[in-house]
Amino acid sequence: MQGFRYFEHTGDLGVELYGDTLEDLFEHAGEAFTDIVIDPSSVRPLQEIELRVEAPDLEQLLVEWLSELIFRFDAHGRLFCHYHIRSLDAQRLVGTARGEVFDPTRHTIRTEVKGATYHQLELRRYEQGWKGRVIFDL
Repeated sequence: MQGFRYFEHTGDLGVELYGDTLEDLFEHAGEAFTDIVIDPSSVRPLQEIELRVEAPDLEQLLVEWLSELIFRFDAHGRLFCHYHIRSLDAQRLVGTARGEVFDPTRHTIRTEVKGATYHQLELRRYEQGWKGRVIFDL
């Protein structure tokens, strides 16, 4: 099963996230962001960078994680195709992302993302794993 699915939200795009573990869910959140912006199969895993984010709680940590990915793309042209969460607790995430720098001759932008929002933000643990919800401002 894919780790995310989209749902419509007026003027924005919502994503439901799934994961057997919380780390899986955060990795799927990164994959969803990439899928919104560009065809992930066009991104080559040429470089790996470490990413660290902190927040007061898990829900805000999810927004900070996605905001960091958006910043890396907007400010540095970084596209990622593979995410790995190395450590995660209620207030801190350390992970890696593999990808390359945006190349307009090879990459076509699908949608521009302004940010991840707190509107209807949700992150819950269930018997089967984790489920989350985030809305992207487009």
